Amino acid sequence: MRQPSLFIGGAADPAFELAPIRGLYDQLEAHLPGLWKKVLLPGVGHSAPEEDVNRVNELILEFLEHVRAR
Repeated sequence: MRQPSLFIGGAADPAFELAPIRGLYDQLEAHLPGLWKKVLLPGVGHSAPEEDVNRVNELILEFLEHVRAR
């Protein structure tokens, strides 16, 4: 996937404790050459948009501004 992309997840998501998931996260840039940013929100679990609405919205708006500026 080469289009601009943003990854937002929760640092407290139990899925990240699984070795394959952590490895995939660590290698996102290799699979998503258009990755602008990857963020793990501290204290947030599996439902980042619901758990930290303001920060997720801020990140999405920053991403859209980045895409628009290209």
